[in-house]
Amino acid sequence: MPAIQPDVLQREIEALLEDVGEPGRFVRECMKLLEYYADRTRRSGRIPAEVASERVLRVPRPVLRTLCAAIHRRGRSEEDVAWLQVARALWGKGYREARLIAICMLREADLEDLPGLAGAWGEESDDSEILRALAEEGLRPLREQDSEAYLGQIGAWLAADRQQALALHALTALLDTQGFDDFPRIFRLLQGSGRKIARRANPVFRALMERLARRSPHETAAFLLEEIKREPSDAGRLVEWALAELPPNLQVELRAARARAK
Repeated sequence: MPAIQPDVLQREIEALLEDVGEPGRFVRECMKLLEYYADRTRRSGRIPAEVASERVLRVPRPVLRTLCAAIHRRGRSEEDVAWLQVARALWGKGYREARLIAICMLREADLEDLPGLAGAWGEESDDSEILRALAEEGLRPLREQDSEAYLGQIGAWLAADRQQALALHALTALLDTQGFDDFPRIFRLLQGSGRKIARRANPVFRALMERLARRSPHETAAFLLEEIKREPSDAGRLVEWALAELPPNLQVELRAARARAK
């Protein structure tokens, strides 16, 4: 892996972005850039199961951050008719780094294009890093400009087995939005989720429940009590995930409710 020289990298990226109107050329040059900075010393051995749907070049973070920042500075103009074609082509390369750049480009797309493309991509990936970027960055404009559409999409994705992890990452991103405090809306979306969430989404769901318990302990406990009444067996794992993050009095109440429901 060559040393990163910021001035050189910036010039390479500026030259690359001049080709964005020519999808084939842009994608070829982008992949050359990623391959050039790839860390080949760490690419032997098996890829972990959680990233099995992507190949990994191990491009240093500063390279990816600089490229994404340049994409956002440039923005998408009316003349960039091939913008989404380029993003789709990069995604189709199947490398984690190429997909992260595709997500950077997706963020600059028209608002109405975001849900469909993000949902399709979320269905194709099991890589938690990709799904988190898709939710946090790719869907950021929708989250900030049309929260109702954003929440509606989350509801639809929760109902689809292969899109549930994306939905849960999108809810987590919502918790990080400054000023957001509509916890009842989140819990309404999660009603009955103990049964319907696929096993592959469990780690994301667990992290979300832990965050909710820390941010809004009383509303989280109320949600869990209702879930225990509705489906005691399915609510068990949700209670376990949240329990350690709740105040002691709420832990006692939930344990007692779970014991009565057995």
